[in-house]
Amino acid sequence: MDLVSLENDKFKVSLKAFGAEFATIFSKEYNIEYLWQGDPDIWAGQSPLLFPFIGRLVDGVYRYAGSEYRMPKHGFARHSEFEVLSRSETSVAFKLCQSPKTISVYPFKFDLRVRYDLLEDGVKVSYSVSNTGQKEMYFSIGAHPGFDLNSIFGDCRSKGGVYVEFDRPQHLDRWYVGNEGVDGFDKNYLDGESVIEIDGELFKDDALIFKSPTAKAVKLGCKGCGRAVKMEFEGFTHFGLWGKPGDTPFVCLEPWFGLDDNIDFRGPLNQKEGIINLGPEKIFSSDFVIKFL
Repeated sequence: MDLVSLENDKFKVSLKAFGAEFATIFSKEYNIEYLWQGDPDIWAGQSPLLFPFIGRLVDGVYRYAGSEYRMPKHGFARHSEFEVLSRSETSVAFKLCQSPKTISVYPFKFDLRVRYDLLEDGVKVSYSVSNTGQKEMYFSIGAHPGFDLNSIFGDCRSKGGVYVEFDRPQHLDRWYVGNEGVDGFDKNYLDGESVIEIDGELFKDDALIFKSPTAKAVKLGCKGCGRAVKMEFEGFTHFGLWGKPGDTPFVCLEPWFGLDDNIDFRGPLNQKEGIINLGPEKIFSSDFVIKFL
């Protein structure tokens, strides 16, 4: 596996060219690995890049221009080898374009670029999607990094609970994801609150998905210590939280543009909820920042 390493005085970060994703986020100051290192018996993933779709399609199928196409959960970028466009001691940029393999499942020409910049207090992740074809392009994109609770918080977990805190009070429904897609919701799951406690019941029905959050940042912390992970995700249209039922060893903070299909959806791709419509020769860009407190 090809890895690219970034390093400054405080952090050493490794990234995979396969999937253009994090492999390690290590604090030299505190001797802590922040990123979940993957375990096939729990969750083998670490920080997959979700493109050109997020989550599940009903029956694994979408419809475009009178044809049906199959697509795996979360799309093909996480299973693709990216080109390394540029690199320095503190930054790297990856690129993925269409190929005969992608065209067979996704009939659009594109240029996807992902850039990682190591900061003094964290990492900035930037997305750029170019429509290099001559027709409208439809896609979603998002992140799925998992953070290792035991490594970050250690014995502090026994002194106080782990929680997620938005930077302002939220009024949000919680949408449920089943094996076939989005299936129902809890209205006013957050009704002016900003904190979600990470307990054994939180993920018993899979991820928590929120549409149109007004928050610009979220913090993953522990009451027993002062350490925390902060994610700044202004502009993203959806946000997800995911871990395992019971005493989850990790929590994923997931800024998204898009989400799983609703279980009743059978319409064409341009009607898929949350889909981005990008015109010919147009460019979509966005970024988020992960800080370590």
